[in-house]
Amino acid sequence: MATGCESDLPPSRKILVVDDDILVRKLLSRWLESEGYQVTQAAGGAEGLEAIRVSPPDILITDLEMPGMNGLELCRAVRAMDLPHYLYIVVLTGNREEGSLIASLEAGADNFLTKPLSREELLARIRTSERILGLDSQLRKAALTDPLTGLFTRRAFLDQLYREWHRARREKVPLACAMIDIDFFKRINDVYGHAAGDIVLCSVAGQLRQHTRDEHILARLGGEEFCVLFPQCDEAGAATWAERVREAVARTPIPIGENLVTVTVSVGVADSSEDAVFPEQMLDWADQALLCAKQAGRDRVIRYSTLVGETTEAKSLQKSIEDPFQGLAAADIMTPLVVTFSEDDSIAAAVETFTRLRTNSAPVVAPDGTLRGIISEKDLMVAMGSLSNWFRSVGELMRRNVVTFAATTPVRKIYEFLCRVTIRRVVIVEDNYPIGTISRGTLLRWFRNLAVAKGLLPPESAVATELATEQMPSRIKEVLANISEKLRQTGEKVQDLVRSQPEDLVAHLVGLATGLQSLVNDLLGCSRNLSSEDAESGAGSGAVISGIGGD
Repeated sequence: MATGCESDLPPSRKILVVDDDILVRKLLSRWLESEGYQVTQAAGGAEGLEAIRVSPPDILITDLEMPGMNGLELCRAVRAMDLPHYLYIVVLTGNREEGSLIASLEAGADNFLTKPLSREELLARIRTSERILGLDSQLRKAALTDPLTGLFTRRAFLDQLYREWHRARREKVPLACAMIDIDFFKRINDVYGHAAGDIVLCSVAGQLRQHTRDEHILARLGGEEFCVLFPQCDEAGAATWAERVREAVARTPIPIGENLVTVTVSVGVADSSEDAVFPEQMLDWADQALLCAKQAGRDRVIRYSTLVGETTEAKSLQKSIEDPFQGLAAADIMTPLVVTFSEDDSIAAAVETFTRLRTNSAPVVAPDGTLRGIISEKDLMVAMGSLSNWFRSVGELMRRNVVTFAATTPVRKIYEFLCRVTIRRVVIVEDNYPIGTISRGTLLRWFRNLAVAKGLLPPESAVATELATEQMPSRIKEVLANISEKLRQTGEKVQDLVRSQPEDLVAHLVGLATGLQSLVNDLLGCSRNLSSEDAESGAGSGAVISGIGGD
């Protein structure tokens, strides 16, 4: 299992002997093999260099005087190579002159043997190399291994990532990764102390190690975040592994003093699809999926490919000195919900509503009104393979992992989230009851309206360019009543806002005005087709209508 530096010393050192004299090679090999070393031979410098490229030994013993590439040239070439570990070099020379030895050391040699050769001196030099190599191994382990969990560090993991990424591209095989985060880890530190946090980290690391195979690469990236790399595995396979690990962690209590503490993990999974052009992009996709898993309720696995949105993610903007979101909460700028579905509603009802109302997704709620999931145009596309799917239920297609934010969440946080991920909108909730949505379109309209209010842009007709041309569902009068009620409630909020005079009254007013604008657009769209819909009053949609999400 590739989880870090497994041991300080290998069971037996690999030694490469390079000499153009076959008798010298055989003699050295016999002496070394009798001591348990694994010995390979090369007849010259070029052959030795190629052997090192293929399988780097621990120790190189090379003659200085050889035809073609001599020992000094071989030393310089080896020191220029990017090897996975330090290669100890011993040179053989029949020249005892000081200049020859100095030249060998300057070329990169660590030690030397003079001819005629002595078995005892040879083994003494090799034992000296063991001490140097052992120290180098310890230093590499300290640099590449997390001291608490024994897993790879971020630096070591990134080295492995680049190596596996290029191999996957070269051999045209898949590569996947999973980002894992311990849920509510800060709470453990706050309640039980940081020593308890270390116990939890080690326990989760042990669970991850237990479920990984030799070819998997496991690392602690920092804090409570881990990452696993899956060579020759796609996103679906990595997600299956992640779900198994998530369940194992959740059902394994961790003893902390006299207490048994149960923790959960959230996991984001992605693979190196054709859209990824560099390895960090795959990690970023997995991190986006992890962020959505945590925001959707934690203790779950989310695959990047299931996120709804464009293939090119939005790029976060730098926060300016004047923060336009200062003091704004989600409820201040959200678009109030107008349409929701129940799990029992038919796919036909959802398709009818989506095609007639200017919306592409809607929450799915339980009979008591609490949030159960979300259904989108992309989900409904799955049902298009057969007309027999027309009357299947929405609950069969909806996605249960819904990214939600509380109504009191600062808008700045939601803005940065939507810049970071590829999904288009989030649902705003109060006690798990969906009350509105905020999408990229919501934020763009709010930002434009704020610019108009500040005199930076000329005002335009808010409804002329957005007037709906589609016919509304047959229950249009109920829709109109719901929109009117939302308008009344929002109007009361405006009055309360003016009375309370918050610090940034303009920004708050613009937020509510943006919500009103969306409602007015829907109201005018309904009114335009009211007469034609009255003639079609028999074609109900079957949806639980409480509002229209137009983004």
